[in-house]
Amino acid sequence: MAGSSDTMRDPGHAAFEIDDARREVLRRHAQVIAGSATGDAPVTAAHAFRPPADLTPSQALGLLAAALLVMLSGLAGGALVEAVGVRTAAALLLAIALAASLGLRGLSPGHHDSLSAFERIALLAMPAVAVATDSAVALALVPAAVHAIVAGVMLASLDDEASLIEKAARISQPLAPDFIGPYCRKLTAAWGLLFAASAVVTTVLALGGNVDAAQAWTDWQLWLLIGVSSAAEFLWRKAWFRYYGQGPLDRVLARMFPSANTERGRRSQAWAMQMRTELARLAEIERSAGRC
Repeated sequence: MAGSSDTMRDPGHAAFEIDDARREVLRRHAQVIAGSATGDAPVTAAHAFRPPADLTPSQALGLLAAALLVMLSGLAGGALVEAVGVRTAAALLLAIALAASLGLRGLSPGHHDSLSAFERIALLAMPAVAVATDSAVALALVPAAVHAIVAGVMLASLDDEASLIEKAARISQPLAPDFIGPYCRKLTAAWGLLFAASAVVTTVLALGGNVDAAQAWTDWQLWLLIGVSSAAEFLWRKAWFRYYGQGPLDRVLARMFPSANTERGRRSQAWAMQMRTELARLAEIERSAGRC
């Protein structure tokens, strides 16, 4: 952990803790900077990203299959059914669901982001019924089952120390500060409720005989809503935390929502200053070691 001599602090903020995981990310970035001819280099995913140490290759493939299932389950109607038929489309989803179910076994044991036996059965049941019966209604219910499971996993993760979105944020942004936790928890709840509502809407439409309406909802209407909501959340998050990168959009937003104007923005500034100071310190250590 960096001592008082290692970090430059905003006088209004105490030093943040730099744990071993964050220090390792900074060290990898410092090595890149030390070896750069310009004396600086932007951090990349290759420098920063590391999958969880306990994530096996089969679990990683399971996560990819689960993400693919969430996206494709709603697109299984329309042109795909016309091209290959209900049974073939359902068989494709069943194969992906099986890969997700098998791959996610043992993921985060004891935590709520691991699928239960009931959820695995539910994940496989509806596409299996659609394959067996060649039923367009059963196929339309596949995304309802998938969205219900997504909602259950997200809402159940609220009982864990870190919500599902916070865990994902820390994988993609390992330097993320601890103070993002409450925001991620609220965001996880909001997305969980959206997927739960989608499951209800899809089920009501499909069982009510409105298969085309159910397919339109899961095919493009829901994803349009998700896209608009994600864009709105991005802007809200920038205005809330006021933490900016070096990109052109961040520079525009920094002028619209100056960090210094809010306490949360000043806190984000203090965090960024401490990370940059520690990064510079580690880069100088790496350069000194290279000169020896």
